[in-house]
Amino acid sequence: MTRIASYIFLFLLTASTSFAEEAHRSTVLDMTYRFINFAILFSVLYYVLAKPLKEFLASRSDNIKKSLDEAKKVREEAEKRYKEYQEKMERLVGDTKELRDSLIDEGNKEKARIIEEANKAAQRIKEQAQFSAEQEIKKARQALKEETANLIAEMTEEKLKHEIKGSDQERLVREYLSASGGIH
Repeated sequence: MTRIASYIFLFLLTASTSFAEEAHRSTVLDMTYRFINFAILFSVLYYVLAKPLKEFLASRSDNIKKSLDEAKKVREEAEKRYKEYQEKMERLVGDTKELRDSLIDEGNKEKARIIEEANKAAQRIKEQAQFSAEQEIKKARQALKEETANLIAEMTEEKLKHEIKGSDQERLVREYLSASGGIH
């Protein structure tokens, strides 16, 4: 209600100023009316707008303070997260270095184990080959001995056939029989 009354009062003041101009009053009086008109207008505007303006500015100030506080909290939280992520990254870098080093160590150990197994396998193969060769040499020597013995026996038999006569043959049979204990 007070607003409506203020608006009507302002309208009347404006109207009175325009009537004053029409009457061609003096400039001093005109200036005085204008000053009074301005003072009344300012007073009415102050009376009407002071409280809402104060409330608006106070609420705006509170909103700005809240926004600044929230921004400060968000910034602090972001900095805290940044530090946490930075620490995590440093730990991850350390962990990856440790993992890489352990993998290299395991790889070197595995390499040494494989080389050792390969050397052992090569040694076993070498020993088996040497054993097989020795066995083959023994078989070949045995075969040569048997063949030599057979050849000697054949040659001796041939020689004996030519050199032994019937009487020598009978005498040899008798000696054999007497040495073996006779015929049973």
